[in-house]
Amino acid sequence: MAISIQIDIAKVFCNSIFKYVRDVNNADILSKTFGLLAEMMKCAPYHVFDAAFECNIFTSQLSSPSSDWLLSGALARMLFAAYEGNGDCSSLTSSVLDFTTQVLRKGADADDIISPLIVFSIKYIMINHVNWKHKECSRWKTTLRVFELVKSCLQVKPFSSKLGGIIWEILLYDSSVHGVLWSILSVLTRLLHDSYRSNYHGLKDIEDIQLVLCNGLDIIYHILSNLPEDLLPNPPLVTMVLSSSLKPFSFITALISLMSFHSFGMQVAAARAFSALCFIAYKAQPQLMENASFTSDVSEIRRLESNISCILDEDDKNNDCLVVAVFNLLTSAARYQPAFLISLIEQSTKSTDHNASTNDRDNRVLVTSKSNARLVDQILDYIDRSIELMNRSPLVLLSILDLLKALWESGIRFLFILEKLRSSVTFWDNLSRCIRATLDISPIDNIDAIDEKFSLRYHCQGKIFEIMSHELFLQGKLLTETSNTVQDDPKGQKEHKSGPCRISVVLKWFDNAILADLVSNLSSNAYKKELHHAKVAACLCIIHLITKLSTGDTGSLSFSFMKKIQIISTKLLQHHAFLALLSQYSLHGYSGEQELNNLVLNDLYYLIRGELEGRQISSGPFQELLSFLLGFRIFEHNPLEQLQNTYLMANDKFLFDVEHIHDELGVDLWTDSDKRSKEVAKKMLDIMSKANLMKYYADAKLSALMSFLKFLSVYKGANFYRFLTKTWTYLMEAYQ
Repeated sequence: MAISIQIDIAKVFCNSIFKYVRDVNNADILSKTFGLLAEMMKCAPYHVFDAAFECNIFTSQLSSPSSDWLLSGALARMLFAAYEGNGDCSSLTSSVLDFTTQVLRKGADADDIISPLIVFSIKYIMINHVNWKHKECSRWKTTLRVFELVKSCLQVKPFSSKLGGIIWEILLYDSSVHGVLWSILSVLTRLLHDSYRSNYHGLKDIEDIQLVLCNGLDIIYHILSNLPEDLLPNPPLVTMVLSSSLKPFSFITALISLMSFHSFGMQVAAARAFSALCFIAYKAQPQLMENASFTSDVSEIRRLESNISCILDEDDKNNDCLVVAVFNLLTSAARYQPAFLISLIEQSTKSTDHNASTNDRDNRVLVTSKSNARLVDQILDYIDRSIELMNRSPLVLLSILDLLKALWESGIRFLFILEKLRSSVTFWDNLSRCIRATLDISPIDNIDAIDEKFSLRYHCQGKIFEIMSHELFLQGKLLTETSNTVQDDPKGQKEHKSGPCRISVVLKWFDNAILADLVSNLSSNAYKKELHHAKVAACLCIIHLITKLSTGDTGSLSFSFMKKIQIISTKLLQHHAFLALLSQYSLHGYSGEQELNNLVLNDLYYLIRGELEGRQISSGPFQELLSFLLGFRIFEHNPLEQLQNTYLMANDKFLFDVEHIHDELGVDLWTDSDKRSKEVAKKMLDIMSKANLMKYYADAKLSALMSFLKFLSVYKGANFYRFLTKTWTYLMEAYQ
């Protein structure tokens, strides 16, 4: 008689951890065990979590092996012994970090249970790994894994507030974590600097160093750009990055140095961190007046100006992300650190005038004219290419226009820059042509004809209208000041010497036909249909997963998502409409609770699929169940769970976090034998992506329309206010 024996490998591995961790000689096999569990977590997360919970790897219980004993005692001792005895702990450390990362990604909702493992990995491993012994070229790989775990922790924040709160408290207030983070960044900055002057480091080692630096800067950028508004007093991390007495050099010095390396990823990461630093320094200045000052070192300003000019001079179409990051940095400086931006402009002026003076050495006089600023000339060069950028890379054009808007918002403060821009022969003409170009290439509100570039073009259009509004306001202010100056001192000089402004080129361009086209084009809105389509697709996927899970097949669904589906399933089966359908089906001779449930779920699935294909469900219990499912909105992005990003350049709003949903479902790991599940999930994700695109498109048009109406109110004067108010009320009702 054949005997069938089933062995739960996940449970065997989980139980073996407590066995191996008792003997420090088992470091290698323990490393392999954690590595295998990490891989299994990707394929069958719910099953691995179930085994781990049963074996008490995470939960703390006084009478059994607990996470407190495992993490603070045995595992810590094992990691310490690995580098003391073997001279290398990178293998075990990497395996533990990989396992922790997968636990975090697949089980964030179990934050009460997994928190000890996450905290142990951040506090113990992150702080101590820099002092452990590693094989050649493996140290920075371990550090890279530590930083990747921290980045994963920060990404989990919107979906797990309790665990996220613990993580953020550590990152903001734990001085030991700050010390290690800065030690790694400063050491690697110096190593990278030395490597460019010698061949001491191999190419692969340099690549690892650059990756670690990029991830470290990304961590700081993410933290600084997502600090709560009311976070007072300033956390120690903020104090550290703003301190001018930080050793061996300040954070801003490190950023300027890293922006000089010809490494695309490094320069982008440094520019983004620099942008956030400008904002944080502005917010923290009242509390940190002594330390929150930007560099006054002329050599550093000269170096940064030279780096920025070199980046903007490069004619590389693959360099767009870096150009955007640089213009965002200049925009952040214009809004939050104007004195710093003026120093950069003055430095670029000196560089230009110095080059121009080499042909006139006999006079031995260097006349500095701010109108010769190289950075301003480069901005004008980009505006001259605005139509090309509008077609090829509207994101670059948008970043430039955002900088221009920041300059015009400040008005008099940057008047010496604005004079050169606003008096340019081609400046206003190029901007007006961008408005016309957006109208000429705008598609019908059809998802198949729209891509992200169309949305960005409307954002560009809106920025141009805002710039024009500020220009009209500035003209009035300058005219008033000039009149007052003449009245006070008729023989005196004008306080502001305003060059000829050619915005009249734009104003003449507006006629009734153009206005009608603009209003008609900007006021159309068709994304609501796509939103409903995506919600119905989500309901279809949920019903399919409920049916799938009823057979015990959890597949690659994350532990967090499994719990959500189980809750929905329980509530759905208890819904009065579902119970009414069960009664109806039982009258037709069907019996057995599971059979009846499956029949109702199967019919509900095909009716929802029909709704997705355009065949509406008639009123009745099935329609009630669809409405019930639509109310859960488990796939929809919840703004209340989003980090309250106080930094200007926050991510755009979206309806569905497609990347997160994709990871929760584990779609890539679904086998070909389950083609139906894969098709349902991929179709849902595709529809969600299109809904996001249409939402972004509609928001961009609404933003452009708002800017256009504000421009008209400035242009037409106070009499236009009543019309603007009525129009605005109508539009807001239409977009609800």
